[in-house]
Amino acid sequence: MSINLELFNQDLLNEISLMEQFLEIVINEHSMLSVNNIDDLENILQVKSDLIAELLIVSNNRLSALAELGFSNKNSSMTLLINQSNNETLEQHWQKLINIGSQADEINKNNGYIVNGLFYANQNSLAFLQGKNMNSLYGPDGRP
Repeated sequence: MSINLELFNQDLLNEISLMEQFLEIVINEHSMLSVNNIDDLENILQVKSDLIAELLIVSNNRLSALAELGFSNKNSSMTLLINQSNNETLEQHWQKLINIGSQADEINKNNGYIVNGLFYANQNSLAFLQGKNMNSLYGPDGRP
C-alpha cells in the first residue's frame, strides 16, 4: 500500500483549522443568542454557512482519497487507515478533528434549541397581540 501519509496529515490539519473556525463561530453565535442579540446574527450565519460548505468539500476530498486507496467511503475508514499505517501523528490529528467536531456539534445543537425557543416565544407574543388563544383573557373587543 503506497500511501502519502504526509498528504493525509496536511489535509487533516487544514480540516482541523476549518473546524476550529467553525467552533469559534458557533460559540459566538451562542453568545449572541444567549443575550438575545439577533441583529448581528445575519453576518455570523453567512460565515457559518460558508464554513460548512468548505468543510463538506474538504471532508468529501478526504473520503474520496480513502476510496481511491480501497477503503470504504466512510469516516470510519480513517480508523482503518490509522491502524494499518500505525502513524501516531495521523491518529492525533484525527482524534483532534473528532474532538473539535463533537464540541462544535454540541454547541450548534444548543444554538438550535435557543433559536426554536425564541421562535416559539415570538409566535406566542404575536398570537397574543393578534388576540388569538385568549379564551381566559379579554377578547379583541375588550369583553371576556
